[in-house]
Amino acid sequence: MRKTYLLLSLLLAVTTSFGGVLADSDKLITGPGDDPISLSKKIIAEKPEPWQEKAMNSILSTYGTGYNLVSNDEKYVLLESPGMAFDCFKIGFEDMRESIPKALLIKMMNQAVENPAPTSTMVAKATIDIGLREYQKAYEIAAKFKETNSLNYEEAITFLENRYGYHKLDHALKLVSNDLGQSAAADKKSLKKIYSKIKEIEKKYPSEIAWKDALPLLEEWYGLLEGSNAGLSSITAYRDFKKAMDKLNQKRVKERLAYRSTIKITYPKAGVTWMAPSEVSLKWQSTNIDPHKKIRFFLIKDDVVIQDLGIYDNSKAEDGIRLDRGLPNGNNYRVMGIEQNPVNRYQVAKFATPFFTIKKAPRKEKQPVAATTPPAPKPKPIPVPPPVETVEKEEVPAEPVAVKEEVPLRMEFDGRSISYRKELEVSTDEIRISLWDHGRKDGDLVSIYVNGEAVVYKHSLEYRKSHFDIKLKKGTPNDLFLYAHNLGRFPPNTVAIEIVDNEGSENIVLNSDLKSCEAVLINVKQ
Repeated sequence: MRKTYLLLSLLLAVTTSFGGVLADSDKLITGPGDDPISLSKKIIAEKPEPWQEKAMNSILSTYGTGYNLVSNDEKYVLLESPGMAFDCFKIGFEDMRESIPKALLIKMMNQAVENPAPTSTMVAKATIDIGLREYQKAYEIAAKFKETNSLNYEEAITFLENRYGYHKLDHALKLVSNDLGQSAAADKKSLKKIYSKIKEIEKKYPSEIAWKDALPLLEEWYGLLEGSNAGLSSITAYRDFKKAMDKLNQKRVKERLAYRSTIKITYPKAGVTWMAPSEVSLKWQSTNIDPHKKIRFFLIKDDVVIQDLGIYDNSKAEDGIRLDRGLPNGNNYRVMGIEQNPVNRYQVAKFATPFFTIKKAPRKEKQPVAATTPPAPKPKPIPVPPPVETVEKEEVPAEPVAVKEEVPLRMEFDGRSISYRKELEVSTDEIRISLWDHGRKDGDLVSIYVNGEAVVYKHSLEYRKSHFDIKLKKGTPNDLFLYAHNLGRFPPNTVAIEIVDNEGSENIVLNSDLKSCEAVLINVKQ
């Protein structure tokens, strides 16, 4: 307890020496015409105290290196603002692939009901640990700017995002230091609703719950808690802390919305026709993306990626992109652009064009080459040999020798390389293949080609087997390969295949991505 009050005293001293920076900084308003770079410079110039070496030293002497919580304990920071799921979704928070263990979420909820004082302390400690790391990032950028007078867009966005860590420290330390007292006891009916909600989550959701699901659950659960004035919501110090965090986090959301990156592809557009194969160009506009950043483009047909067009610098245009030869005719093509390695990890810029058309380019006809007849050579005199007496021999016709013709393997299809896993022999030219997703079901969409013809087209893989009957050619190897139309959630596409003939079956596993296919050779026994 002595250490806690000492920390609070030191922090109050820091606050006083800065003229109330921690309190005043919460009131800083983003100007409507400010871009990230000019706003960052204005903050550093108008509120210089937090970005001075004296401030950093004072913060480090007050907090040290934080509480060194384990990674899962840091997730208690979700209880900073448990009612902000909708605000988080507005900034693209649902795009994050992070998750929280269900057991931890259930534990947090139960503790917040049954032991709210220790839970509020854990929330404050998580806020301090994360806040310190964020402040140090912002401080390093501010220090570099003061030394070089140079600030790029990526640095500005990182500074704006992480400066909030500094502003949260004061509120979190007060929550750690306060005597929280006893929480109010909720009535049995309200408690029953709260625990019923927790049990519903326990039964319904998998062991890992994605943020996009966890945040609304947390908001709904806290609404029940707050409505009955139970557990964590009944502690005055926590309510004051949450109010301050809501204010800061809402402002953070507002800034993310203002400075979110965008992409707009201006070519191709509706009415455009591309010929395949040919070289095409892309044109686009972007906001809040540096020129050195990368953008990846895909060609889409019927919402399925059928060609990776490449990753390019944000130069607003790219020429000489080669379309695959095997693209079918259609007026339902689009190009999608996706920002790579975004500065704001909570939101990724994406854009898909309106539909346009792709047609197969006509094949060039070969021009016949005119044959020229060389002049006939002059006949030479033929010497007449002297007559020789010969004995006629009976001619025996030679046995014809069978020459086995080597059939070249298919090594490429639709611009994708083909590699062969193995060679099989079946007893009949009529076989059955069964397909299913190998490993986990993740949205794989595939086709199976035999001898260059689709025998299974755009099939969505499931855990259960799907069966298809196939006719093979006799006397020549049959190539069977896997063609991926997307990458699923866990690339590459992986399919388990069972090949069944009259005598038995064999299982194989093939992989495919947007640039390569795996295959097997199947021979029919003679």
